[in-house]
Amino acid sequence: MEVQTDSLGIMKWVNKLKPTCIKIIDLIFFKGFTFKDGAAELNIPEGTLKTRHRKCVNELRNVMGE
Repeated sequence: MEVQTDSLGIMKWVNKLKPTCIKIIDLIFFKGFTFKDGAAELNIPEGTLKTRHRKCVNELRNVMGE
């Protein structure tokens, strides 16, 4: 069985999200950035990134549940 580089097909669901969410989930989940490093990469405060990440994950759950 071949392991997908997009973590078992989840990327197809992520691609249905807003561009901001795609970027955040890509950095944190797929690229393994810490919140501190991700915030520096996006040039936003760490707390803002955490809040947006939580909202994006909730949005992803909703999209997957459709």
